[in-house]
Amino acid sequence: VHSGFCSVEQMLNFGAPDDSVLGAPVVPYRVGHGIVPTDHVCSMYAPVAYRMWKDVDVVVGIGSRMSCARDWGTAGLKIVRIDIDADEFLKVAPDAGVLCDAKGGTEALVAELLGRSLACVEDKDARLADCERLSKSFREEVSDRFKVACDLLQAIQRGCPDDVVFVDELTNLGHISKFFWRTGGARHHLSTGYQSNLGWGYASALGAAYALKGKKRVLSINGDGGFLFTGVEMASAKLHEIPLVAIVVNDNAFGNVKSLQERWYGGRNIACQLASPDFVKMAESFGLRAVRADTPEELE
Repeated sequence: VHSGFCSVEQMLNFGAPDDSVLGAPVVPYRVGHGIVPTDHVCSMYAPVAYRMWKDVDVVVGIGSRMSCARDWGTAGLKIVRIDIDADEFLKVAPDAGVLCDAKGGTEALVAELLGRSLACVEDKDARLADCERLSKSFREEVSDRFKVACDLLQAIQRGCPDDVVFVDELTNLGHISKFFWRTGGARHHLSTGYQSNLGWGYASALGAAYALKGKKRVLSINGDGGFLFTGVEMASAKLHEIPLVAIVVNDNAFGNVKSLQERWYGGRNIACQLASPDFVKMAESFGLRAVRADTPEELE
């Protein structure tokens, strides 16, 4: 099951893995994170799904552009799509397309499947065990390869309530968060979606924090480059008393661009260096509290 920004509780039933209807891995894309809690055995990151793709028989796309099918191939694959936009069926043609609201379509599909003798249900325990093993291995691999970013994310997570609304940004930390941050529920990991527009994070997080004021905590992570797009909106945060915690990782660069240039172009950097300000003093000039942390322990 590859799902975009919708909820698939009816298909999974949540609770213990044995209670799920299909025992199918659910692969969210960006803003879909949390439709199944990250810690649920059915939740799977996209890179893990890619490794299993050659063994997949059927994919159910729920409210999703199905970019995975375009990128990973569809040979020998049966595709079912549930979407409210008929034009989406023209981009990745399904074997069966259901034009409807995601919730209603998912409930109807589950109702049809309940009580049937299905091979995918009969062998779900072994499949879920494989999913859990592959997901654990992937997290360990990411943790080893991107140790600094993962250490920072873990420190941040330990300091947050379980239901925090996490707003990422197009920064190295933001990219890693899509494969490492533990999201507890739907609409709790806000991302740029398909557009990938740098600089959206802080201003969008202010909007989320204002809307959820007194209900949930909101956390915004930023690189210095992205934060400089809308950082002056700290004036709005002060004026309207918006309770937002914002973290800015400062490396005086568009760090993601710089790392790509170093990896692909032999370190021939261009237009990626920045002369970033002292963000602590900048925040204090707006009358906001700010602190500097140099290690994950200090950040926590």
